[in-house]
Amino acid sequence: MTVGEIADQYRDVCSVLTSQGFDNDQRAALIGKSASTMKHYGGEADKLHARLIPAEDLDRLRQKSIDLYWDAAADPYRIEQGDAAKAAGDHSFITPTYVALDFTGRACVRHPHPIYVREIADMAWGSVIDTTATPQDFPLDAEADLRSKWRRLVAEIRITAGVSIYEGAIELMCDAAKVCRYSFWRVGVEHQRWRLQPTKRMIAALQTMGDD
Repeated sequence: MTVGEIADQYRDVCSVLTSQGFDNDQRAALIGKSASTMKHYGGEADKLHARLIPAEDLDRLRQKSIDLYWDAAADPYRIEQGDAAKAAGDHSFITPTYVALDFTGRACVRHPHPIYVREIADMAWGSVIDTTATPQDFPLDAEADLRSKWRRLVAEIRITAGVSIYEGAIELMCDAAKVCRYSFWRVGVEHQRWRLQPTKRMIAALQTMGDD
C-alpha cells in the first residue's frame, strides 16, 4: 500500500468505527495515542502535520471494527437461540453455540456466529466445537478454503516461531507472499469490507516457508 492508500484505509476504518459508536477518544485510548495524533494520521500525505500510522496500530483499529461487526452479525443467531429457549421454557442466559479452541485445546472464543468462530479457531491453529464438546467442521467453498488454509499456515508459522521473533516472522511471511505489512492482516479475513483473498501461489509460498 502507498502512503496515500494507508491514510485512506485509516479514514475508512475510523468512519466505520464511528458508525458503530466507537469515537475518536476511544480509538486513541485503544492504541495509546492522543486524540490530536489520531487526526494527523488521517491527513493528506503532502500536508505539514500528516503522520503515517504504524501498521500495528492500524491492525488494532481494523480488528476492533471487525469484532464490532461480528457482534452485530450474531444478533439473528442469538434471537433464534433465545426463541427456541423460550419455547422450551428456559429463560436463562443463552450460551453461544460454538467454541473456538486454540492449538492447545483451550477455549479462546465463545460466539454464536459459525463463520467468525471458524476464523478465530484458524488464527489460533485450533478447532471448533459446540457446547456439547462435539467437533464442528463447516463446509467451505474453494475461496473460503483458501482463506482457511492461509489463516492456519500463518498461525502455524507464528506459533512455531515463538514470541521472541513474532514480528520478524510476520515480515518474512510478507516477503514470501508479496504483501506489505499494512495489508498482511487483511489477507484471509472473512469480513468482506477489507478482505484480500489469498491465492494458491501465496499459500504455496507460506507452505514452503513453513517447511524451511
